[in-house]
Amino acid sequence: RARKGEKILVATEVLSINSLLAKSFTRTSFDEELPCYPNEAIELDGVENKSSLKYVDWVMPIQKGQRACIVASPKTGKSQMLYDLSLAAKNADSKTEVLVLLIDQAPESVGKFRRVFPNDTLVYTTYEDDAQLHVFAADFLLKRAKRLVEHGVDVVLFVDSLSSLAKAYNDTDASIGGKTLMGGIESKTLQYIKRFFGAARKLEKGGSLTIIGTIASDTGNPA
Repeated sequence: RARKGEKILVATEVLSINSLLAKSFTRTSFDEELPCYPNEAIELDGVENKSSLKYVDWVMPIQKGQRACIVASPKTGKSQMLYDLSLAAKNADSKTEVLVLLIDQAPESVGKFRRVFPNDTLVYTTYEDDAQLHVFAADFLLKRAKRLVEHGVDVVLFVDSLSSLAKAYNDTDASIGGKTLMGGIESKTLQYIKRFFGAARKLEKGGSLTIIGTIASDTGNPA
């Protein structure tokens, strides 16, 4: 709630935080809470009539709180598979919060996700945006996911792609000062991606954060 001040609106009462009622809002600390091994699977089979989802459930069932990567060459359908997985996870369990992060994507690819995901669960940047905005969008959505997990919500974060996020972070001033590795990648960039991907976990007293991302391989670029 807010009241009208002399020149601006003044907040008088907080009603909700991250779509959760403020009066019942209690949370654990994401970084301090004890993580544990995942013990509940994300059901994907039977929601969408796609063989790829059935193979994932049969060969590599994904548990709530795990980290998973789709590693493949360009133009082999990584983004389409991520789209199918995110849509299946969205329709499979209404209690699970599905968030989608699209980094440095074509506007047409973004439009496909915008048709099925509401604005509060989809954060995206296109190749028209600069590196700072790519990194800001990723940090913003990861922090939102952590706050939901602290309140006991199971979150699945889909990222397309971790390769684009690494390239964007490598172009920012934050990566300067580390050791330069093969292909011009800074060591701080690898640490950033490691922290981002490593944020996935299941909390003993809280929810879980599952991160499923894509990584491009055999691109011909040493970076």
